[in-house]
Amino acid sequence: MVTNVQSRSLKRVLIKEEYVDITGDTIEAIIIDQMICWSESVSDFDKFIAEEKERLGTALACSDGNLLLYGWIRKSAAEIKDDIMCNDSARNVNRKLDDLVSKGLLFRRNNPDDHYDHKYQYRLNFKAIISALDTYGWTLGEHRAKLQFCTDKT
Repeated sequence: MVTNVQSRSLKRVLIKEEYVDITGDTIEAIIIDQMICWSESVSDFDKFIAEEKERLGTALACSDGNLLLYGWIRKSAAEIKDDIMCNDSARNVNRKLDDLVSKGLLFRRNNPDDHYDHKYQYRLNFKAIISALDTYGWTLGEHRAKLQFCTDKT
């Protein structure tokens, strides 16, 4: 059994105080942090960050995410539950995702290219996240280096 653990990467999750402040929930905070990690792995990462920088510099709201093209992550609630090592049910994780969408911190959509794909796609709303963090005096700051420039308001 030890060899099985050694043959795969160990999972890690972080509970960051700033994300607990903006979500009001530990599981939601973990989901936001994981979404940021996953966002760095999307194939269109450069286009995603360019799109977010443009949104940060404009009044473009995109309240439903339909105009956004890049940075979408395809994960089911069950996959997210497994990835964050949550003891809650996938149904409860789905409720947490619903809450994050209703708070405007995540966008959610159906796959626009495959109408038979019933797994949602999610995308971070950095504009809303940065604004919420600012309310509490936090910044995206020390997060992943690739996302540092998203906090620049110039």
